[in-house]
Amino acid sequence: MSSKSDLGREALDRIAGLWEVDEDRVERTEHGFDWWPSKFRVSVKVHPHADSERPGEWRLVIATAFLKGVDLERAERLKTIATFSHTAPTYAWVYTPAELSRKYELEIDGRIEFSTTAYIREDMAGWLPKFIGGMAILQAIDAHRTADTMAQILHGEPDMSGPGGQPAGEHFDDILNVGGAFFAPQGQEPNRFQELDEYTEYAERFGRSDLCFGTADSNQLTFETPIGTSSALIRLRTDVPHPSLGNGLLASLEFPFEKDEVAILEDCLWLNFFESRFWTDVPQMGSWHPRPGRDGQFRAGHSFFVPNALFNNGIATNAALWQFGRARWAKGLLYKDLEDLTMEQVFERRFGGHA
Repeated sequence: MSSKSDLGREALDRIAGLWEVDEDRVERTEHGFDWWPSKFRVSVKVHPHADSERPGEWRLVIATAFLKGVDLERAERLKTIATFSHTAPTYAWVYTPAELSRKYELEIDGRIEFSTTAYIREDMAGWLPKFIGGMAILQAIDAHRTADTMAQILHGEPDMSGPGGQPAGEHFDDILNVGGAFFAPQGQEPNRFQELDEYTEYAERFGRSDLCFGTADSNQLTFETPIGTSSALIRLRTDVPHPSLGNGLLASLEFPFEKDEVAILEDCLWLNFFESRFWTDVPQMGSWHPRPGRDGQFRAGHSFFVPNALFNNGIATNAALWQFGRARWAKGLLYKDLEDLTMEQVFERRFGGHA
């Protein structure tokens, strides 16, 4: 049996094996490896938890170079990024906030990357690396597929490179065909996330507490968690196919507070950035993005999509737990001074006519 100290390194090896990386396209790094399946570098790293009281916990980060030279201080660019990131199924669009670059005198290079993170612990080490590897390969596929078009739309350049500092070249790894050959065809099959007991079991186990109230049937789950005097809405749905991946599971989260679009864009930018750079205990899959509210206002929302091909027992339950954890984490970051009511008190205010 593996020791806890080996879990992070074993996750690296399992992901490299899943992707069948070629050694002549890989550079080993202190914390993992860089891989070039095409012109876009995929960086895979693991870091142990800094707290000595949490041994055997690792943070796995998978990032894919995408664009550079984008003017990330122009609101129209950020709105365009938000529009496209809304449909990014399994990863986040991430870039360093310009104000952070100025504060710490960092180079403002206009780089955008795709990011996925996961947290490897003993109870999840058996299945999570393979699942995250399957989710994250879509970064490399989409970077190769969309970079030229998005560079034109965002007035930037594809962020291309090759191993060993060599020119990008024309290499194309066969693993990048897995989207069209594996994910998309399985997405046309009946939805594997339907007719599950997991939704009702989650609602019965977690959905009757001060921090969570939920309802469910065998095809969907809806629950809320308090944010101050209101609540964030979390939903798992099987009736919303992805535009390119077909059937699967959509996990969404929406905060209750409304602001103008630019303010919400800034909130979402920081949330995506923090998830990609810091230990949050919540896997980064999908993106934060603005969602339309009332009277021209917007709300901060998040979503990720699990393709049919990656179905396994327990994925739906974990998706619900991850979105719940994300809501609690983001509440602490954005609204740390708000005192939360219980869900019972939230409903009393909502339905009982209290001011």
